[in-house]
Amino acid sequence: MATCLLLSGTAAAQPVEVSLDQGFQIARRAFAQQNYALAHLIAQQILQAKPKDVPALLLSAASAPYVGRAKDGRLDARKAYLSAESPAQKRSAATFAAVASAQEKRPLLTQLWLRRAYQHSETEQQRSNISAQYRKYRQISPVRLFFSATVAPSSNLNGGADSQFLTIDGIYPVGVLSGSAQALSGTRATVRGQLTYTLSEATTRKTTLSVSGSISRVDLSGEAKALAPDISSRDLGDTQLGVSLRHQIAPGRKPIPDTYSLGVGQTWFGGESYYTYLTLGLGRQFRVGQDAIVRVGAENTRQFYEDGRSTRDISTLRAGMTRRVREGDLLSFNLSLSRSNSDTQNDRYEAVYASLGYELGEPIGPVSVAATIGYGETRYDNYTLGFFRVPGGRVDKTTRLSLDLTLSETGYLGFVPQINIAHNRTQSNVSRFERSTTGVGLSFVSAF
Repeated sequence: MATCLLLSGTAAAQPVEVSLDQGFQIARRAFAQQNYALAHLIAQQILQAKPKDVPALLLSAASAPYVGRAKDGRLDARKAYLSAESPAQKRSAATFAAVASAQEKRPLLTQLWLRRAYQHSETEQQRSNISAQYRKYRQISPVRLFFSATVAPSSNLNGGADSQFLTIDGIYPVGVLSGSAQALSGTRATVRGQLTYTLSEATTRKTTLSVSGSISRVDLSGEAKALAPDISSRDLGDTQLGVSLRHQIAPGRKPIPDTYSLGVGQTWFGGESYYTYLTLGLGRQFRVGQDAIVRVGAENTRQFYEDGRSTRDISTLRAGMTRRVREGDLLSFNLSLSRSNSDTQNDRYEAVYASLGYELGEPIGPVSVAATIGYGETRYDNYTLGFFRVPGGRVDKTTRLSLDLTLSETGYLGFVPQINIAHNRTQSNVSRFERSTTGVGLSFVSAF
């Protein structure tokens, strides 16, 4: 079989009959010499004879954006992807589709095709290159999408007490806790997502609008159902939806915040509306030397409850530092101070929490490792149980340990499995809040 190509460069160009293979080689050389119009023309002629020829589809997809035919290039890349038989061909097709989608200004489609290219990468270098392309595009894209899903068995889904007896300071008996107030075991599944759109951007400023949400559902164990027959799995599920506006500036050396945020949202618990909230925040980031970044911030959240409880204001100050240490390892430290004010006496507290994290720069075999340890104290100075005021107030002391193991070479579309092993232990002078939680969760998170 042959195809006719009209070779340019003469006053009276004459049709020259060549084989499809010869035509393809001519097109490849034209593309290498940046003669994209000729490469695309020949590729299209080949496709008239062989519509599913993968190399020709790939050549057409690669050259189309250069001649102003991005949509046609994306469609040819899609055809090549569906017909390709090797990972290399699928990776090339997905990459060309991403380039065409970016030229069409379709950011979500661009990110999807880059993830498909990552899926068919065969070496660590290829995965690294695609990850770098994805991160680079994400920086300039007006749309960013975050998604994660987690399934985690837990020994304490409801924040219940370890003991059935209610005591103060471990000495003074008050009563016996109901089954629903004790720790209930089972499994929790959570899906989180966030879509961020850049409203405006210039050299010294950027404004974004984000919509975020999470859905968490539980499945109580048989033991938990027997302990608390009045509680159903549905009663412990929660849903959150929020919208936030964020403005960032480049303040230079001025001692002013570089980030301003406003957020509103709604929380549902047990299928019922729980509270709405309004959040105002300020922040500043500093670079210290070449390897360290310091972040400070302040935030105030007002919660409006649906069940008649008083409005609550939670003010928080935060400071944190991340630093690159030996061989690319990442060391982090975070500190937060919080105060809750409310007309409801038991909702008033002061809290402090500090955490230290360490993430290995290089994986151990196929596993990336990160660990965190944290400690916090929360004080309720005027806490009451019924008509009885707790002497000295209620004090909770919490220790948290967490280990994340990410299987970076396994996954789908750039979402890789992450195993989280966590243990939380709270000691309190009010035994209702003396609790421990141990869980092993499986999440799917983005590799880049």
